[in-house]
Amino acid sequence: MTTPIPDERRAIADERGSITLIAAATLTMVTLLVATLTTLAAVRAERGRMQAVADVIALSAGPHLADGCERAARIAARNDATLSSCERRGLDLLVTTSAPVLSLGTVSASARAAPQFGPP
Repeated sequence: MTTPIPDERRAIADERGSITLIAAATLTMVTLLVATLTTLAAVRAERGRMQAVADVIALSAGPHLADGCERAARIAARNDATLSSCERRGLDLLVTTSAPVLSLGTVSASARAAPQFGPP
C-alpha cells in the first residue's frame, strides 16, 4: 500500500513549471516593447531625414525663380523622396517632401526659401 502525499507537498508539486509561464509572458512583453520602440525610432529618423531633404530642396531650388519646381523634383528624386508639393508664392518657394516608412505609411516635411539679393 502506498502512503498518501501530504497536502503541503501536493500544492508545491502542482506549481511546478509556473516560473516558465511567467518568464515566457515577460519575454513576450519585452519583445513587444522593443519592437514598438524600434518602430517609433525608425519613424522619427525618417521624419528627420525628410525635413533635411525639404530644407536642401528649398535652399537649392528657391533662388531659381523660373524653374525652381523642376529643380526641386530632380533633387527630391536624387534623395529618395517624393516631392508632394511645390509652390511659388511671390519670391518664396514652398516645398513638401514625403517618403514611406516601413509598412506604416508615409512621413512628410515642409520647407520654405527665397532668393537672396545683394552680397551674402
